[in-house]
Amino acid sequence: MSQDRLKAFKGALLQAFKTKRSQSVAVAELLGLVNKDPTPAQGEGFQEGEVEQLLGRMQDDNQVMVSEGVVFLI
Repeated sequence: MSQDRLKAFKGALLQAFKTKRSQSVAVAELLGLVNKDPTPAQGEGFQEGEVEQLLGRMQDDNQVMVSEGVVFLI
């Protein structure tokens, strides 16, 4: 996973939280939100497996928490 891809995902994730006006969002809904308005850095958008990997990495870095299919912003 490249740093550029992670950075693009973080930006899309923060935008998704702003759109929802919430500190949590379901993983199933998140995929649609991060791919809604792709930026050039996102390229073709994020695939489900890639989102899971990126969330796992962010969880390891204590930036988000994923529990029972819901992502919480820390």
